[in-house]
Amino acid sequence: MDIEPIQFSIFNGDIKEIKKLWDETFQDAPSFTDYYFDNICKVNDIVVAASNKKIVGMIHLNYYNVIYYGKEVKAVYVVGVAVIQKYRRKGIMKNMMNFALSHAQKKGAKFGFLMPKDKRYYMGLGFQPVYETKNIRLKLSREYDNRHVISYNICLLGNCEKDFFETLASGINKALGEKYKVYCRRNAAYLEQMYLEHKCQGGDVCVLYDRSGEDVTIKGVCSYDIYGSTIYIDRYELFDDSFDIFLEIIFSIGSECGCERCNIMLPEHSYRLLFNDNKSEAKGLLEKNNLVEEVIDGYGIMVKALGDEEINADISAGRFLGKCFFDEIV
Repeated sequence: MDIEPIQFSIFNGDIKEIKKLWDETFQDAPSFTDYYFDNICKVNDIVVAASNKKIVGMIHLNYYNVIYYGKEVKAVYVVGVAVIQKYRRKGIMKNMMNFALSHAQKKGAKFGFLMPKDKRYYMGLGFQPVYETKNIRLKLSREYDNRHVISYNICLLGNCEKDFFETLASGINKALGEKYKVYCRRNAAYLEQMYLEHKCQGGDVCVLYDRSGEDVTIKGVCSYDIYGSTIYIDRYELFDDSFDIFLEIIFSIGSECGCERCNIMLPEHSYRLLFNDNKSEAKGLLEKNNLVEEVIDGYGIMVKALGDEEINADISAGRFLGKCFFDEIV
């Protein structure tokens, strides 16, 4: 099929046109799509490919402040990558991605990151894998009785006073900084947006902490969505490496919401810790009750440095491996 020349640009038209392409490409729940276009699309950049004034492809560029080895830098999360069916395999995606990353670089982004469905394709565009995950589907158990978490404060952001968000964000930044070299910096606005994203999917964000005076020590963060009879966990971090506590919270929340299954996207290092530790109470419970239904490779994170040779040398895949934590909002 012959096609008209393709033009690439930053979209500034009627957002309904982009939303239509999103709905045709992805299978997101309407509540999430409405949230995304009502909130994120007001502040992000959307690159479009057009043929004869018809939009045939798009890439969404969502910007974040990232702590990278003690420095705060700007990074871009690449999402919503799509080309309509009859225009695929014509080099449009590659050229659109180059245009998008060049634009992000001009806006000050030092690196781009994304969660790919096909790593091989993005490696051809210069992205490198730095963060792998396992996707675990569990049957929920009611065996846990929260005996480990009773000494912690448990806060759901939906029930939390907004003036406490900044305190929580500060504590999370401190905990992440002690464990990782690369992570998105939190503030009250970040947590608010994170909560809204999960609220529209029937979920929330749960924070475990100890408190002494005005200071809080964060023990863990877990966010979840609920669809039907399944609770989905795609972001979590525990700062004492106790998976038992994590399962207690998930099973408790899932049971209260009437869920029968849980789908968890685990960082690969956490998966190894869980299933290689024969003394793990969590592992024992999972095996004893035959709760693990399926384990498959999940979607990892890939990164690409943007900029001159000095930046490319500093922001390399090797500096991310085992040292980064990504739980970005969309």
